[in-house]
Amino acid sequence: MDVSALQQMRSRFRQQWEDMQQQVNSVTVEASAGGGMVTVKMNGQKQLVSLRIEPQAGLVVVTLPPRAGQVHLVFETSGCRSR
Repeated sequence: MDVSALQQMRSRFRQQWEDMQQQVNSVTVEASAGGGMVTVKMNGQKQLVSLRIEPQAGLVVVTLPPRAGQVHLVFETSGCRSR
């Protein structure tokens, strides 16, 4: 295999990688817990997009995975504070 063929292959792989990254980045996932009292949306990069807590939920403890920035939050219906 010559250098030109390897460069073309590398270029194709790079384009495929960039296409897959764009697909992953366009994904949004939503999950809820507590019968819908808490709803979370995250994107394909594991970033928190939105967090909705119903007022009647009371005290809610949210722990995000390490790659999400090791954030631990405690929400109360009267407000939010971080630890």
